[in-house]
Formats: sequence, C-alpha cells, structure tokens
Amino acid sequence: MNEHSAFDHERDDRLGDVLRAALNVPSEDLFIRRVLVRVTEPLTWWEVLGGWARPGLAAALLLVAAAGFWLGRTVRTGDPTVALEEMLSASAGNGTMTALLSSARPPNVDVLFASTNGNE
Repeated sequence: MNEHSAFDHERDDRLGDVLRAALNVPSEDLFIRRVLVRVTEPLTWWEVLGGWARPGLAAALLLVAAAGFWLGRTVRTGDPTVALEEMLSASAGNGTMTALLSSARPPNVDVLFASTNGNE
C-alpha cells in the first residue's frame, strides 16, 4: 500500500522543481514583468455575468420544470366529475356551454346528439 496519491502530504519533488524553475528569476523587475504579461485585463461586470448565463438559464429551466410538475400533480381546478348529462340538462342561460367546454371528461356523443334532436 505504498501508492502515491495526488492528495498525499508527502513532499513532491517534481512539483518543487517546476515551481523553482518558474519562480527563480534574476531580478524582481523581471519577475513582475513575467507576472503582468500573464495577467489579463480585469473583466467587466457584464463579462462576468455572461459567463454565468448558461448555467443560470439551465438551473432556471430545471426549477421551472420541477415547479410545473409539482403544481400539475397537486393543484386541481374545477370539478372533473361533472357528467355531460348534467351539463345538458341545465338550461342554456346557466352556462351550459362554459361547463361543456371546461369539463375534464370528454362528452358522450350519443347523449349530445340525442339532446340536440330533442330526444331525451
């Protein structure tokens, strides 16, 4: 069990050599110039927010989908058990068409034709 781990607390000679080569410069001014060459211009607030756009939109879409799924399973609107016979037996002035169009159950075609022909 003498395997080397990337998170080992032991000394890493290869990393030490690379760091010494990168940081060992003859003068402080040369070191500062090397660092400043690597540093880019600071980002504006718009560029920072632009980097967050895709993950933010994906998270918002996931949240909206989850909320829609949850609301669709918990919220019930109206009375879906109203039968077509009950809707057609009411008079036309009492909102029969509204009840017919807002019902969750499909209408019974036989009852619909019988009521339009006057055969009840």
